[in-house]
Amino acid sequence: MVIQDESYVAFCGLYCEDCWVKKERVSDLAVEMLRKVKSDEFKQLANGLPKMTPILKGLAHYDQFVGALEAACFLGCKKNCREGGGFPNCEIRKCCQQKAIKGCWECKEYRDCAKLAWIEAAHPGAAMKNIESIRRSGIGGYIKGEKYF
Repeated sequence: MVIQDESYVAFCGLYCEDCWVKKERVSDLAVEMLRKVKSDEFKQLANGLPKMTPILKGLAHYDQFVGALEAACFLGCKKNCREGGGFPNCEIRKCCQQKAIKGCWECKEYRDCAKLAWIEAAHPGAAMKNIESIRRSGIGGYIKGEKYF
């Protein structure tokens, strides 16, 4: 069953329930994997195995691997954006709340907004298409229609 709910429309125009980070439990998996790879046994393997065979040479970058997993631990949302989920310091959310608007689609400067740059980098074209859709059809129409992610 697909959830069609206004509360899942993020301030930036993305739809929380379409987010693969949320659906795939990325942060939970990263926490679990981090526990395993930080074990003394794995550290020892990561130190020795790259010397044994070229196919495992990536393990020589153990610290970078652990750093990436530590970052991935923050990719989970237990709540949707409007309930405080997503990134705690999201500039888009702060801006919309300060302007007392429902989302970027209610802002005159959305097309040139630097705060949307990270969304564009992570989801090329998606936020702008969604914002335009909401401006044309309203949130209800957007929810019923095609959403980009």
